[in-house]
Order: sequence, then structure tokens, then C-alpha cells
Amino acid sequence: MWESIKLGARSQYRRKRWSMVVVLGLLAVWEGYSRFLNTRGNTYFPSIEFTYRQTMANKDMIVDGILVTFSEAILAFVFAMIIGVALGVLISEVATVRQMSMPVIVFVYSFPHAILAPLFIIWFGRGTMAVGLFGAWVAFFPVFINTLTGMSQTKEEFKYLGDVIGASRWQMLRYIKIWEALPHIASSTRIAVQLSLVGVIIAEFLATGDGLGFLIVRATQRAEIGFAFGTIIVIMLVAVAFYKIVSLALDQVVSTYS
Repeated sequence: MWESIKLGARSQYRRKRWSMVVVLGLLAVWEGYSRFLNTRGNTYFPSIEFTYRQTMANKDMIVDGILVTFSEAILAFVFAMIIGVALGVLISEVATVRQMSMPVIVFVYSFPHAILAPLFIIWFGRGTMAVGLFGAWVAFFPVFINTLTGMSQTKEEFKYLGDVIGASRWQMLRYIKIWEALPHIASSTRIAVQLSLVGVIIAEFLATGDGLGFLIVRATQRAEIGFAFGTIIVIMLVAVAFYKIVSLALDQVVSTYS
């Protein structure tokens, strides 16, 4: 047992060692600049120690912010996946809907997402629902486009097979097309994880008095730059944790049905 644990630890170390080197290098650059090159003090570019102190002084707010932001990101991710996959399947199967909707979707997708955040606040109010819906809006398009791409790339031999056995459109969709599109949907899932969190943070800048995005605004307004840096690091850790959770769940689903 202990040997297997040691082998696993060594394998993890070999895979992650260069990532660790990069992280340590970035920390060294950060500390070196703040200590020796920064002439404007911690209120301009805080040291690691100053960041840690200000972050720990506000740890209760950070814990509450993590819970709020993570729940909103999950809501946004679920909305984006459900709506993106459903619309991708619908538009791929109904030619009339595809011809009518695709120009509008391409036009809307060209808008910078951040400028629409105030409109979501006006339409849906301030709170979790508005933040979750905006996060879903940001994450929706990769899911939709990948689903549409996967549904339209069914192999010709499967189409011929469906014609030979007399499969209905519903049977082709249920037993062939959706499975052919799964790799595209799976790849978009990992993208949607990150984009849903990005959308939530953007909306929190404006929409709520909670969450990690709001804490960054609060910290910068009070010139607590160490607190702002600490919150940004926490957001990065939350993003990694969210990505890992979804990736593990996705790998489990793929291994079950493959």
C-alpha cells in the first residue's frame, strides 16, 4: 500500500514539477519587484507578506464570497449547458429555425459581453439570478457552437445506416447524432466552466454586494491593494477547483459510457 502511495506521489511530482517551478518563479518575481524595485510602497504593489496579512484580516468576508461566487458559477454553468445543448440540437435539426436564427446569433455573439452586464441588472435586478444569468450568457456560446458543430458532422456511413434500417429522425438523433456530437460537447464543457466564472465575476462588479468580484471593488475603493491581490488569487484557486471538479465528473461519465 505504502509503495503504491509513494509511486503515485512520485508520478504526480514528475507531472507537476515544471508547473511548480513556474509558480515558484512567478512568486519570486512578485516578491523581488515589490521588495526591491517598487518605490511606491505596498499601496501600489503589495508584497506577498503584506497581501497575506490583509487577506487573513478579511478571511471571513472571503469565505462568504467564495460560497456566493461558487454557487452563482454553478448556476451559470448549468444554465449555459442546458440552453446551449438544447438550442444546438434544435437548430441543427430544424432547417427553418437555423436559417432564421443563425444571423441573429452571430450578430449578438459579436457584442463584447462586458458591456451587456448593466442591461442584465436592469432586466433581472440585483442578486444571484441576474449574476447567474449573465454568467450563463457568457458561457453559452461555446456550448451552443460546439453542439451545433458536432451535430452537423455525423459520419456519412451512419446516415446510410439510418436510411437502410428506416430509422426515424428522432431515432437518428437519439442513437447516433447526439453520441457523435458528445466529444464536441465535452470539450465545450471545460470552456464553459471557466467562462461561467468569468461572467459571474464581471456581473458581481456591478450587480451585488456579495461575492469575490464585489470584494475586489470594495478593496480597491478602500485602497486595500493587498486584500485585492489576495482576492484575485482566491478567484484563481476557485477557478482551478471548479475546473477540476467538472473535469473529474466528465471523465467519469465518459469512462462509464465509452
